[in-house]
Amino acid sequence: MNIRLPLNPLLLTTGAVMFLIVIAGVAILQTDNTAVPVPQGLLKQRWYDPAILMQKSDELKDKEKEFEKKVTEKGEEFKKRAEDIQKSGMELQKKQAVLSADKIKEEREELEKKYNQLTTEAQFTEKKIQEEMQQIRGTYERKLLGDIKEFKDKNKIDVIQPMIPGTFVNKELDVTDELADFVNKRYNEEKAKKKKVENNNNAKK
Repeated sequence: MNIRLPLNPLLLTTGAVMFLIVIAGVAILQTDNTAVPVPQGLLKQRWYDPAILMQKSDELKDKEKEFEKKVTEKGEEFKKRAEDIQKSGMELQKKQAVLSADKIKEEREELEKKYNQLTTEAQFTEKKIQEEMQQIRGTYERKLLGDIKEFKDKNKIDVIQPMIPGTFVNKELDVTDELADFVNKRYNEEKAKKKKVENNNNAKK
């Protein structure tokens, strides 16, 4: 004898809710870092430390090293100009016995003018250097977003977010080192390819 038991409405409601939760979870997985509350366990979420990632970046190190070289060259230029002004001042002192007071005053004022101009240029250059360094880091940070997304997709991570300074994240959820290795590997491979192309072009000349 076949006995048909009546369906429990509560079980139907619970099943429908769970189904909707799963559907909602799948929809959220298709978005990038969407801040939508979801049941715990549906998302694979990971974290990274932006400061450490920047510190370990080979590309940023190369960019900062190249920029530092330009800053050093500019500093040498200012140093030489300052030494030339100092040298001219010492020569002027030696000429005091043979030059008139008006001529000495004129040349001293000219040296003071050059020194003040040099000081102003140095202050302006220092400010410009700070702005350019911030621009370099800002440009790199924007480029890094693309690398992070690629890392996220490759490792099938649903959401990857930067750590807030001072917060604690479980070690198994921290992908900072893996992300740094991924970014550096990609950069160094591209760098090697460019170097190879340059060498081939130089060989053809």
